[in-house]
Amino acid sequence: MLSADGKLYAFGANSYGVLGRGNTEDGKSPELVKNLQEYDIVHVACGCTHCFVTTKCKKIFAIG
Repeated sequence: MLSADGKLYAFGANSYGVLGRGNTEDGKSPELVKNLQEYDIVHVACGCTHCFVTTKCKKIFAIG
């Protein structure tokens, strides 16, 4: 979930680490993806076992 201020929050199934939380525990409620909190996220695209995010400064990150 992408907030209005460009922060990424994740929750749900996490078997492959797709939530970017540094573990594989399922998330029951939205939690800030701390490794990306310094960036302004502008786009998120997710598949079954991965997510890609792009930042305002044109960086791309893959999760999962």
